[in-house]
Amino acid sequence: MSLKGLSRKSPVISLLALSLFVGMFISGCSDDDNGTTGGDTVSSAWSVNNISPEANKYKSVWFVDENNGWAVGDEGTIVTTDDGGLTWASQSSGTSQNLWDIEFFDADTGWVVGNTGTLMYTINGGRNWAPSLFDVTDKRVRSVCFTNGHKGLAVTSNGIVLHTQNGGRLWDIDSTGFFGDLRGVSFQGVTAVAVGEGGAIRVGNAYDQITTYGSLVDTFWSSWTDASGITTENLNDVTVASTTHAWAVGDNGVILISTDGGLTWSVQTSGTTANLYSVTFDGTANGWITGAGGTLLMTTDGGSNWTAINSGVSHDLYGFSKAGSTNSWVVGSLSLLSSSNGTSYSENSSGLVSLPTLTAISFQNANDGVAVGFAGTILKTNDGGDTWKYCRRGKTQTSEEWFTDVNFADDTIGFASGYMGIPPYQGIVARTFDGGTTWEIVDVTGMNELFKLTVVNADTSFVVGGNTAARTIDGGATWTELVSLSTIDPLYGIDFTDGSNGWVVGHDGQILHTTDGGNTWTNLSADTLTDILYDITFVNATTGWTVGFGGVIYKTVDAGVTWVKQLSGTTNSLESVYFLDENRGWAVGFMGTVLYTSNGGTTWTVQPTIGNNSLFDVDFQSTTDGWIVGENGTLLSTNSGGL
Repeated sequence: MSLKGLSRKSPVISLLALSLFVGMFISGCSDDDNGTTGGDTVSSAWSVNNISPEANKYKSVWFVDENNGWAVGDEGTIVTTDDGGLTWASQSSGTSQNLWDIEFFDADTGWVVGNTGTLMYTINGGRNWAPSLFDVTDKRVRSVCFTNGHKGLAVTSNGIVLHTQNGGRLWDIDSTGFFGDLRGVSFQGVTAVAVGEGGAIRVGNAYDQITTYGSLVDTFWSSWTDASGITTENLNDVTVASTTHAWAVGDNGVILISTDGGLTWSVQTSGTTANLYSVTFDGTANGWITGAGGTLLMTTDGGSNWTAINSGVSHDLYGFSKAGSTNSWVVGSLSLLSSSNGTSYSENSSGLVSLPTLTAISFQNANDGVAVGFAGTILKTNDGGDTWKYCRRGKTQTSEEWFTDVNFADDTIGFASGYMGIPPYQGIVARTFDGGTTWEIVDVTGMNELFKLTVVNADTSFVVGGNTAARTIDGGATWTELVSLSTIDPLYGIDFTDGSNGWVVGHDGQILHTTDGGNTWTNLSADTLTDILYDITFVNATTGWTVGFGGVIYKTVDAGVTWVKQLSGTTNSLESVYFLDENRGWAVGFMGTVLYTSNGGTTWTVQPTIGNNSLFDVDFQSTTDGWIVGENGTLLSTNSGGL
């Protein structure tokens, strides 16, 4: 099942966008299309399912106590909580640059750094963020450290250390003699350390004293000594826990410790080869490290022994923060994790992140199901849809795979189709052998956007998109284009009842039929059938339905030779149709439209749903248990057939 009609009219405009516009402003948005009339409230038997929230690729997190915390990430994201993470609110950063690090001195005073020289500070808890008066717009500022409200250090991608004595309003440049990427900086008292690519370590060993009337007020570092040489791996972060003790972490599981203020370093055993991205110590005994692939390490003896903690995720983790005496937080590329005991972590239910459009859903059995969508999204449930978690998610909305359909041959083997979200919109097919937990992209080079697929068995599947279709007979390892399917019209829907008999539908009422597995096709389109058809389904070799633009529904009882139009009762475009048998079926579409029939489509009735997000796919496992997906992360379920 899939999002039909996703054909691009030009390199950048899809039929989906066009039909959404038409569906919203032309094709009837009346109250009764949404299941309500005259302002009456109609309860719905469809309920919203919970999707584990996805953090917005957060890079750093900082708590000043158990309640007040902030996190920063890509595209200028800053979020804050004042209730220990029960709720989070977005703060306006005033920038769209990726942010790398955040630190607060108290609940009011904080700093943020990021790409293109981003250096910002706040004195009111982040309600307002002001840019620092310093221009390094061509450099990335990766790390920032403050020990009081006025004295701080930051490092850049060209080996510069910046220092401030006035809370980050003005910054001065320190030359380190290193011209590569510095990625971490930290200091305590007179001990300061900066680390970076290629194992670079710079120690602030000379400093100027600031005195007032002969009394020492403060110090800052005016020169930096090279302490490199212990490793050639990139070092990604450093923490100075005292004037003597410091730790640095880097790629390939590297952990370094210094007990003489950073002058000399030795290696600690990490027990992992994962890239390590952050290190935090509370004193000189208790420490935490985050890294690639969900890596989370903990020590209670200063790093003599590091213990792997189960983070519960498999994607990269970038930042850690203590929150009070017992709570802790971890952020990463797809997660915002919290723990009340430091050893057991769970995803935070902040609800902050907008969910991607979901285009298709398929259940292998009553418990296991997979939903797919834009931005490389693949979700999985193993509890009948009560909870859903990300198995896969792209980094951006436009540069990753856009999945448009998913289907399974059995409990373990399944396929997803779609296309790349950037020109030339190369078609893609992914397959799984473990029920949807992991996926691999297979080669379908030469095919454009792929919209709908049908899986006959573990070996044989068909996919359609553009004005062509393809077939696999070796479990998806290779796909052969069916050149005999000659049409100039875009094709959106496909269904096969076995390895031989199948149908495709598309633009201008196009309906094609094959009885030999796609080797040859017969055009069944009638001259009077000019509608755009988005989906087709057959319950046996002769009985089937097709739906499409403007709410059209057609039925055939002779394998598609003739089609009879049914009264849908809506002018909202229908994107998906599903029948359990010759009588019971559902169709879904724009503006939250859900239709149900118990008599083969002789009559269709509207089932009320929640909201008016457009719906793109429907799947049922029984007469009662069903699921629907749609735009803005809509994922609905029913255990009463929607009645």
